[in-house]
Amino acid sequence: MVTGWTMTRTRRELLAAAKAFRFLCAPVRDLAEVMSDRHLFERGMLQWIEHPELGRVVLPNSPLRFHGVDPVRAGPSRALGADNEPVYGAWLGLPPERLLELRSAAAI
Repeated sequence: MVTGWTMTRTRRELLAAAKAFRFLCAPVRDLAEVMSDRHLFERGMLQWIEHPELGRVVLPNSPLRFHGVDPVRAGPSRALGADNEPVYGAWLGLPPERLLELRSAAAI
């Protein structure tokens, strides 16, 4: 019954009807609507970043806010394998020759 009624109305009409009856609700937005919401950028919930491979992309920021503390800004993730040398070399003690062998075998 409710599904049939809602299918014949726009989202705006449904929200107006809900408001008229003091029924709390909010629209469900798709990803494109969320990522283009100017308010979310102004509030610092979304930010544009420059990704080294993808170019300009939108990332969400942390929703946690603390008084007197600057929010942590998200950034692009490191490229796959970018940390191989420090991890395998410095942390695990593999010699450079072994790293070359692993790269040649496409193991890392």
